[in-house]
Amino acid sequence: MPFHFNILTTFVVLVLVASSSGCGTVRYGMNQQHAATARALNYDGLNAFRKGKLENANRLFAEAARIAPNDARIQENLATCLLEQGEIDEAIKRLQSALETTPDDSRLNLQLGELYLNRGRPDLAENHAKVVIQLNRSSAAAWKLQGQAEAIQGRHEAALRSLLRATSLDSQDQRLQYEVASIFHKLERHSLALATLENLRRTYPLNAEPDEFLSLEGSVLMSLNRPERTISRLARFAQTRNAHPDVLYVLCQAYIATGDHVNAQLTSGLALDKNPHDPRFAALIRTIPSTIVADVADGSAAR
Repeated sequence: MPFHFNILTTFVVLVLVASSSGCGTVRYGMNQQHAATARALNYDGLNAFRKGKLENANRLFAEAARIAPNDARIQENLATCLLEQGEIDEAIKRLQSALETTPDDSRLNLQLGELYLNRGRPDLAENHAKVVIQLNRSSAAAWKLQGQAEAIQGRHEAALRSLLRATSLDSQDQRLQYEVASIFHKLERHSLALATLENLRRTYPLNAEPDEFLSLEGSVLMSLNRPERTISRLARFAQTRNAHPDVLYVLCQAYIATGDHVNAQLTSGLALDKNPHDPRFAALIRTIPSTIVADVADGSAAR
């Protein structure tokens, strides 16, 4: 997909909230002096992290983890710091270590699953989602993660079932509603996709729908053979803001479908100004009569 939500930012916020109370219980018979040292290092690491001193926080968390390798919360805090430093694979290793100690921790399973999804391993993400679902079948986040993983693997019917289950548990999640609409569209249930998008539109401020929403809505309308409505929905956004090329592409298709080749050419020109090597628009331009292309080019040169 051309748009991505920042899974890693969500992960960091969750971990900081979970860890703000301090170090987790130090397990497996550590002596009290070592346990106290690990707690102090973890506490200092949290303070350094909050101040944005990531290298110092990393060093403190790593030392705490060396002293208390079986403490899941210390491993989790180190993973959070590594994520902020862009060390995703190392963060995954730390979360794996944390889960060796607490394999039934739903939050850790979800966090690791989201990271696997981000790293292109939907199969592993799905495994962690299933663990959480077995622990709590009312976890909207787990059903959502499972649906996302199934969708990436091309199992759209299964993904739809999982995402609809998640929606029944959390009807306020905008991203979840978007993904349901996207799956309906892929399954060619375009009327259901459009109905889902119309419900979702009501949750955004007026004329503030994100580009990915507009692109999907336009694609659905075109699949329903409604190019005029596509134009009425998308044209004002192309004119009033820096629209994403995907939005412009659907709008250009709609102009061509209605025979408005001048606006099709102008719209494709806007997109190519942003990305001159986008092959989609070169293909669209070839469907526009050459006389129109020449006239628009002459007009642009005159301006």
